[in-house]
Amino acid sequence: MRGMKAGSFVVAAGLFFATMATANGQTPIKDKDAFEKKYIECIMAGLKNKCFSTLLGGRLVPDGRGRELDKIDEIANQFWPVHQVYPLDKTIRAGVWDNRTYLIEHSNNRFSCAYINFVKAKGEWYVDTFGLNSSLESLRKLLKLPEDW
Repeated sequence: MRGMKAGSFVVAAGLFFATMATANGQTPIKDKDAFEKKYIECIMAGLKNKCFSTLLGGRLVPDGRGRELDKIDEIANQFWPVHQVYPLDKTIRAGVWDNRTYLIEHSNNRFSCAYINFVKAKGEWYVDTFGLNSSLESLRKLLKLPEDW
């Protein structure tokens, strides 16, 4: 990872009320682990057929921010092809916030980190935020490496 060119791409979608989610056509996530398996498969497949934006698009807690989702498949191509996705952490806080982080190994021997956050609103799970970042600083933080590394 030493000598990796710093660059990053982050996309985010925010939190709102669950009543608005159903009014805006968002579908709650019934099984986050099964959902995770689908988006990891999509990442490994190179985001073909806009699978990532299609998969997450109907699961966001809508609030009008972060609607770059329709561009993520195109922009994220700079990070592909992917060799492997390594799940790192699943942290649930207060039973309503589920943060999942990943280390992504690319075929060009570079790494990036990714995260997806789920929020439970009125008893239903939705995608709140997600991002992809390849900066050295982000990788150090994610992997808990020393600052002088």
